[in-house]
This record gives sequence, structure tokens and C-alpha cells, in this order.
Amino acid sequence: MNLAPWPRRSTGCRTRWPQRSSDQLREASDQMAGATGQIASAINEVTRSAVSLSSLSQESAREVERVAAGSQQVAAAAQSNADSALGSRTEATQMNERILAVASASEEVAKAAEESRGAALQGQQAVGQAVSSMEAIAQAVERASRTVDLLGEYGQQIGDIVKVIDDIAGQTNLLALNAAIEAARAGEQGRGFAVVAENVRSLAERSSESTKEIADLIAKVQQGTREAVEAMAAGVKDVTEGREITTQAGHALESIIASVQQSAVQMQRIATDVQGLASGAQRIVVSAEEMANLADESARGAGEMAQGTTKVTEAIIQVSATSEETSASAEEVSASTEELSAQSEELAATAGQMKDLAQALNEAAARFRLAS
Repeated sequence: MNLAPWPRRSTGCRTRWPQRSSDQLREASDQMAGATGQIASAINEVTRSAVSLSSLSQESAREVERVAAGSQQVAAAAQSNADSALGSRTEATQMNERILAVASASEEVAKAAEESRGAALQGQQAVGQAVSSMEAIAQAVERASRTVDLLGEYGQQIGDIVKVIDDIAGQTNLLALNAAIEAARAGEQGRGFAVVAENVRSLAERSSESTKEIADLIAKVQQGTREAVEAMAAGVKDVTEGREITTQAGHALESIIASVQQSAVQMQRIATDVQGLASGAQRIVVSAEEMANLADESARGAGEMAQGTTKVTEAIIQVSATSEETSASAEEVSASTEELSAQSEELAATAGQMKDLAQALNEAAARFRLAS
């Protein structure tokens, strides 16, 4: 009876011994002698395969151990990345909070700048009113100064007239004195003329005294007028300087308003940009949270991979042990085959033993298949 080819699998070699009854084995006893050589050859192949599998298993175990060490390093790195991601998430959250605070402060500064602009506009209006008032005051002072100048001129003219009156009174007094002298020479006939001359002289003296009093008053008026003119001139100068200062203040306020307006626009832009930055920071926080979650998942996956490599190492060690057992069993079968070749006449008696050996081979092969 020819033996069927022994099938191979990627996990190793496996021998299937047909399950036969004892009677069938007895019938095949005549052919067993020729088959023992094939069995021995197959057993040798199983032995070589078991040895090779044991060597490969040991090498695979070493490789898996290196992979396990790398997996542990990967797990440690993944855990470190998870910790870093968690720290990044915390820092991103803090950054977002600070940006929100800056945004709030920027909005407050923008509001303050707008309020400052409103106050500056009110100040500009007040300065404009002050400039208008100073203009009106300057015009009034100029008119008063011209009026005082006219009063001074009028006082000078009155003084000139008083001088003329005083001269006339002096001449009248001389004429009255001469008339009195002539009346005294005329005697009784000139007595009436003497009385008239005396009255004229008296009026002339009173006119002279009145003109002196008027001259004194005019002098005082002229002095007051000169002082008023000087005061008006100083007032005009002060008003002019005040108007210039007020005008400069108005120009300064215009510059301030322009600067405040520009600052308000810039602060509004800054507030808008900060709002956009806050939105970006919020997205960063979300991304950091996702990254932290992914890092946690990676750390868990790396840990599971390390555990898996440990299990694979254990399985390979078990496969190596099973291969050694298979090799030992194959050697035993080979010895039994040699014994069968020497004692073929006792094949019928030892058929049960061969059956047991075949079953042992199947079990060993099954264990080898399961282990691999």
C-alpha cells in the first residue's frame, strides 16, 4: 500500500496517519516493511522541520523580545506625548483665557478712546466759543480804546479853549485896570465908568479862576484818559495774546482729536483682531484637546501592543517547546521504525503499538499546529 503524501502548512509539517482498524493494519503488515523506509524518511524530515522550527522560534522569540522592548519604548513615548498634549491643552486654555482678557481690555480701551474723543470734541467746542468770546472782547476793547483816544483828543481841545479863555480873561483884567486908571483921572465924570471897569475886572478875575479850575480838571481828565489809554493798550495786548493762546489751544485740540480718532480706529481694529485671535485660540484649545485624546488612545494602543508582543513571545516559546517535543517524538518513532524493519515478522503483534505511535504523532502534530 502506498502512503499518501504528507501535507505541509505555513505553520510547519503535520503527519496524518489514516485511522484504520486492527484488521486493516494486519492486512497492511506485508507492505509495512517497504513502508518503514518511507516512514523513516518522513520522520527524519519531521525531525529536521522540528529542529528548524525550534531555531526559527528561538530567533522569532528574540525578535519579538526586541519588538516588545520597542513597544514598551513606544508606549513610554506615547505616554510622554499624552502628557505633553495634556500640558499643551492646559497652556492653550491659559492662552485663550489671556487672549480673552486682552480682548476685553482692548474693548474697554476702545470705549475709553471714544469717550476721550467725545470729551476732546466738547473741549474743541468750548475753545471755539472762547475764541469767539476773545474776538468779541478784543473788538470791544479796541472800540473802547478808540473812544478813550477820542476823549483824550477832546480834552486836549477843551484845554486849548480854556487857555484861550484864560488869555482873554487876563487881557480883560488889564483893560479893566487901565479903564479904572482913566476913570480916576477923569474925576467926578469918570466915576460911573470906574464902577463898570471894576465889575469887568471882577468878572475877569472870576473867569480866570474858573479857567484855572477847569484847566486843573481837564489836566486830571487828561491824566485819567492817558492812564485809561495805557490800560486799554495793555488790555488789547492781553486780549490779543489770549486770543493767540486760545487759537493755539484750538489747534492743539484739533490735533488731539485727530490722534484720539486715529487711536480709537486702531483700538477698534486691535479689538477686532484680538477677537479673531480669541477664535483661533479657541480652535487651538479644541485641537489640543483632540490631540490629547488621540495621544491617550495612542498610549493605550501602545500598551496593548506591548501586552500583545508579550503574549506572542510566550506563544513562540511554547511553539519552540512543542517543536522540541515533536523532535523527541520523531526520534522515538524513528527508533521504533528501525525496530520494525528488523522485526517485520512481529508486525502483526506490534500493530497496536504502531497505532498508538501514529496516534501520538497525530497528537504531537496537532499540538504543533495549535502552538504555531
